[in-house]
Amino acid sequence: MDFPLWLPAAALALQTPAPSPDSPASAAQVHRGETVVVTAVASRVAEAVDATPATVTVIRRQDLDRELARDVRDALRYEPGISIENAPARFGLGNINIRGLDGNRVQMLEDGIRLPDAYKVGSFSDATRNPFDVAMLSRIEVLRGPGSALYGSDALAGVISMTTLDPSDVMKPGARAGGIANAGWASADKSLHRDGIVAGRVGGAELLVGASAADGKEFDNRGTNDGVGNARTTPNPQDTHGTAQLAKVVVPTAIGRWRDTYQRYDRRVRTDVLSLNPQSAKTVSLFGDDGARRERYSVDGEFFGLGPVDRLAIVAYRQQSSTRDDTDEVRANTTAQCLSANGTVSCRRQARFTFDQDEVGVTAIGQSRIGSRPLLRVWSRIESRTAPKTSF
Repeated sequence: MDFPLWLPAAALALQTPAPSPDSPASAAQVHRGETVVVTAVASRVAEAVDATPATVTVIRRQDLDRELARDVRDALRYEPGISIENAPARFGLGNINIRGLDGNRVQMLEDGIRLPDAYKVGSFSDATRNPFDVAMLSRIEVLRGPGSALYGSDALAGVISMTTLDPSDVMKPGARAGGIANAGWASADKSLHRDGIVAGRVGGAELLVGASAADGKEFDNRGTNDGVGNARTTPNPQDTHGTAQLAKVVVPTAIGRWRDTYQRYDRRVRTDVLSLNPQSAKTVSLFGDDGARRERYSVDGEFFGLGPVDRLAIVAYRQQSSTRDDTDEVRANTTAQCLSANGTVSCRRQARFTFDQDEVGVTAIGQSRIGSRPLLRVWSRIESRTAPKTSF
């Protein structure tokens, strides 16, 4: 494990005026009653999508609700140039692909914090970059094309920036409390999804607590061969279970606000891999038990009118993630070494793959006006990331 590596970065850019971040709605009016969607993924500050030279798509909460999105594939299924990796034989949904590139070449952020790295090797492991629950999101912003100048080398293919729900997203204007409750069932994988979110105002603070859970089976198909081995066409028997929790405290100040966030995501998938592919020809039984967990604590603030600084946004966080893939394989008619050679011995091979990552970081973005038109933006990031702990 490497000693924690501090990676400071700073950049300056002079650009034409963008909508004022403290009142994006007023800056997003073109005609009376017509509101332009505001994004921040292309330049890291709020601006109208139509004024952004990059190819950006914003998927809002109402879009996710209208499409009954249960997972990232549902949320992005109508986005051109974007696909979701799928391994139905065991691991299920995987990395997001933008214009032919996926994995760690797509930068993925949640509340401005980068998600853990992806890693997989062979057919016994798969640590993906999608340990999150769509039910806890208020919007998804998609930047197609290189974004490395702003986000580092991980953004070679593009950026997926997600924002979790705030209390103001749940409560109506002027209300002291509000809530969201959803439940759904999908026949494709016999899955039951349910989530609940409540928010309220206590004194001068706003609070939010949310939780979701999903249980399902394997995805159905039109296969007819229910045998064991490579010729099998029906789905492998599978049980899936996922949970997510989100808690926030928002405290307004005279010049902005502070926000504390706690988030946790857990997923477990158990699969009887009757297809056995692509294992040894001697394999007669294969069972997979796969789990992923991510936990994040963060404190962020947004302030306006700090002397020459029109807007300052800062976030400090710690994020821990863990992936564990257990494989139980039985081989027959092999040797005592349990290889693929011919023999008379039956043996069992048990493999465990783990991938753990711990991240601590601080990011700050400031912007100031120079004169009446140009806008000076300064951003920097200080981040400590432990080298992923991998064992097999």
